[in-house]
Amino acid sequence: MSDASPLEDRSSEIDNDNQFIQQLPFLDADDEDFDTVGARISFHENEWYSAHRCWGLMAGTVMRRERRQRAGTKFGNLQGFLDLPLDLILEVFGHLHPLDVYHLSQTAKALRNIVLARNARSLWKTVYERHPDVPQCPPHMSEPAWTTLIFISTVCEVVSSQIKVTITLHILHLSVHRSVESISYVLKNPPEGSDPAPFANDHIVWTFLPFSCQRGDYLPWTVSTEDQEHWYNSRDVEAMANTVARFEQDIVEGRPGAEEDFERFKDSTKEALALWHTDECIIWSNKALEDASDEHEDRSQDILHRMNERLEDLGYSDKDIFEYDLHGVPKTENVRRLTRRAWRAIRPRLEAQVTARHDERLRAEHEAFMAGRKKIIEHAYHEYKKTLQPSTWKQFPHHTELFAYDEFSDLLNLPSDFDLTVPMCSGAFEKLPGYLVQRRERQLLELVGMLPDTDISADDSLATMAHLALCTSIFTCIGCAASGDADRNHAFGWEDVSAHNWCPRDDVSPGRWLFSAVGSRVAASLARFLDLDPRQTSTTDMDQIDARFLCAKCPMEPYRGVYGRKVFTWRECVIHAIQMQSGAAHHTHSWHLLTPVTTAWIKRHEDIHPSPVEKAWSCNHCSLHVGDFVTRKDAQCHVKNIHSVNIAIENIDFFYHNTPTHEPRRPVGLAQHPSAEYRCGRCPDLGFRLFIRERLDQHLLDKHGIENPVDDEDVVKVPHILKTSTPE
Repeated sequence: MSDASPLEDRSSEIDNDNQFIQQLPFLDADDEDFDTVGARISFHENEWYSAHRCWGLMAGTVMRRERRQRAGTKFGNLQGFLDLPLDLILEVFGHLHPLDVYHLSQTAKALRNIVLARNARSLWKTVYERHPDVPQCPPHMSEPAWTTLIFISTVCEVVSSQIKVTITLHILHLSVHRSVESISYVLKNPPEGSDPAPFANDHIVWTFLPFSCQRGDYLPWTVSTEDQEHWYNSRDVEAMANTVARFEQDIVEGRPGAEEDFERFKDSTKEALALWHTDECIIWSNKALEDASDEHEDRSQDILHRMNERLEDLGYSDKDIFEYDLHGVPKTENVRRLTRRAWRAIRPRLEAQVTARHDERLRAEHEAFMAGRKKIIEHAYHEYKKTLQPSTWKQFPHHTELFAYDEFSDLLNLPSDFDLTVPMCSGAFEKLPGYLVQRRERQLLELVGMLPDTDISADDSLATMAHLALCTSIFTCIGCAASGDADRNHAFGWEDVSAHNWCPRDDVSPGRWLFSAVGSRVAASLARFLDLDPRQTSTTDMDQIDARFLCAKCPMEPYRGVYGRKVFTWRECVIHAIQMQSGAAHHTHSWHLLTPVTTAWIKRHEDIHPSPVEKAWSCNHCSLHVGDFVTRKDAQCHVKNIHSVNIAIENIDFFYHNTPTHEPRRPVGLAQHPSAEYRCGRCPDLGFRLFIRERLDQHLLDKHGIENPVDDEDVVKVPHILKTSTPE
């Protein structure tokens, strides 16, 4: 049997020039000149980063470009050169770089036959000796094969197909495409849960094989240190295992000299492994990538600088060019050199983009400039309000509405070289009362025009106000509805509409409010339910009655610790109906009116509204709280300490102002399953505390010692529902 190792077998195959020639990606053209062929095999700059795993190819690209830049001349007809003696041709080629010799083999058949012939081995050895910075060819490989491996690496040796990007494993002398990388390795110590290694860690096979720590997922590549995972070529492992098995079989069968042959094989294989390039190739590749990246960055920066200069020559400012950010243009536009042709191709798109950024910048600067002026007018608006009675603030619009009035619009549109100040706004605010009168009349006409079955003269202000004061005059703010603020977008009559000043509005045209037909219909039914005429009942009348209702269409559910329904005011009933109008159960509406006793009990348990802790209170004697409202307690303390009012009266000394942070009242839940409809007859009043029957019996036993309570004497039943409306 032969004692040749599988490594030597594979090397001898690679060393065969004829086989190597068949493996190279040769061109079929016979007479292509160097520039034409070079253009076909050149590595595109915009593929550098996608090919960062083929570091040897990076190095080849850098060296090739440097030499092409230094050459600067073109070959014409090669026939005159090829007529020279072969020794002289080889002598000339001996002064080239190994990569240049490889490129000669890719240009024309005549040159390929010269540099890849068997008698050209001395040429390859010479060029490698003259370039000691390049990793030298190991003894078991041919120089052409080694050059292809470290510089080109376009052929995947696993699937034998030409692919642009492969991973060059220098220590294993193998080129593998990333898609088949995982099936090309054998791991000596596989992680838990993966396929086991073919041999134990101490098996002799591992000592005869080169291993790599070089993986495509880890950049830069690391050297082959002992404390890292070892990866082996799966083909080498299989071949070496077969070779070792044959030696061991010969020893077992007692073949003469088998043990000596095995020892010689081990010595020769380990000696050959010692000559393989290991960390030297990886370090060289890392340096090549660094040089290639630096060159690519320098070239890109040069292209960017030249593009900036040309755009500046066209009149574009640095700001506009910076806003566009040209860094991605060379790659996306495939610009390797900014020639006149390349500039003509990309200039229209660049100018369009830079112009768009120019317009965006000017628009943003103008918006910022206008925002600053609007802030000044807003500040002047606050100063103006300080001169007015604080209780009138709620009648003034949101500051954004001022910008639609002519005087304030003129202030906004003053020339940019004018510095707008608060005192300059005084003239506009002198005309504000007139604008507000017009605003009031415009809103009244708009609202009345939306009311159904209404024929009121525009001059009849009393009839207009009376009609808008009716409980059926329900309107919805379009702005609040669009923002999703369902609890605060409904206005009950003119008083609510005039005080609705928290919505930004930049125009004064109609269309801010919508009449709520559902709300109006429900308000009318509630008025009739209370034995009132909705055609004459105002919102004030309904507020004074202050009845409490349950929605008969809503199911009972857990709410605030009880199982029952929410208790609503009449306004909350209207809002609830509007919100639930899309539900199948609320196509019609029906209400339970609570009895006076239950209503009184409910009111004792309701939260104070408006909330005293909400920062929406203000002093009515001074302008301290304009735009900066406080809690009720703070407002009372301010009135007492600053204005010497010992007993502050709400709406006279201080008042509540609806703010953008205004929160709706939180309803009380009425227990209905089981129903809490009993009170203790032995406890006078007892805070109108209501019990379910079992708890009341326990209360009478614990507090009054009554074991057998008597109805209507010890136990007083309190009915909750006075009457129920007919569904409408």
